[in-house]
Amino acid sequence: SSSCDLADEDYYFASRDGVTFTTVPCIKNAQCVGRTQAPVPNKGYWVDRSSYDYVDNIHKCTRETCLHDDESVNNRSSSIYSCWSISFYNYSSSSSSAALGNNSTTTQCDSDLLQCLEGSQGPLCGSCSDGYVYQTDTRTCQSCSSEVNVNTSLIIIGSFIIGISFILFILYKTNNTWRVFIECFDSGSLKILWVTYQIIMSCSWNLDVKFPD
Repeated sequence: SSSCDLADEDYYFASRDGVTFTTVPCIKNAQCVGRTQAPVPNKGYWVDRSSYDYVDNIHKCTRETCLHDDESVNNRSSSIYSCWSISFYNYSSSSSSAALGNNSTTTQCDSDLLQCLEGSQGPLCGSCSDGYVYQTDTRTCQSCSSEVNVNTSLIIIGSFIIGISFILFILYKTNNTWRVFIECFDSGSLKILWVTYQIIMSCSWNLDVKFPD
């Protein structure tokens, strides 16, 4: 296959000098459709597109911010598909920019747009863009406006819990039947259960870890 103009499926063209290209088997954690297309990282993986020399260095993302766009792999009529060809791999190079011909397509081939979820950018898609904040529970970058909505929801839920607690306190003080019912519960055990639940649920947020599925 090294003498052909197009690589077979599950193969891609590799080069260390930028001049001589040979076909080699697809690398791990990537998808290769052949032809003149470079390996496209699977979901959860990232590659440095600044140079074709790094095409076989696929890195695992540390956050849930790396995407895999099937359109960029399988749809040849898509403009995104061409972004993963050898010619357009490094969109910032003068030859690639000239070949692409217009700013909109050049922007479309931006590495962050191709590999990162909305609001994420940089190596491994590990940084949040302006106007976004990292959420440790989802391990993604969320819009600051959605952060406000989350805080509002927490305030509403907290107010509801406080309201229910106040009603139970009044019933406990004024109604003997409710007092007997409430006293059946061991308050110490309930506190331990609640604190344990809070600790377990906060582990993924504070330690930036993900529980097994």
